[in-house]
Amino acid sequence: MPTTTNPGARVREPVGTGPYRIDEWSQGRFLRLKRYPGYWGKAPEYAAAKYVWRAEGSVRAAMVTNGEARGPRPLS
Repeated sequence: MPTTTNPGARVREPVGTGPYRIDEWSQGRFLRLKRYPGYWGKAPEYAAAKYVWRAEGSVRAAMVTNGEARGPRPLS
């Protein structure tokens, strides 16, 4: 983060040089990343990744049981 950023503030403008960029973000629900074509290093294997948050353990367990939550796999 830039040195001018208030360390106590909630930062909503990510800064970085990684292989992915934020595509869609619904705070507290999910974060979808897309491969960044201008990345300087080796392109990541997956074109996109989606992280989903669920507060309740029983809901997370049901997602795994129903096939909604899995390990790494290509997204459509």
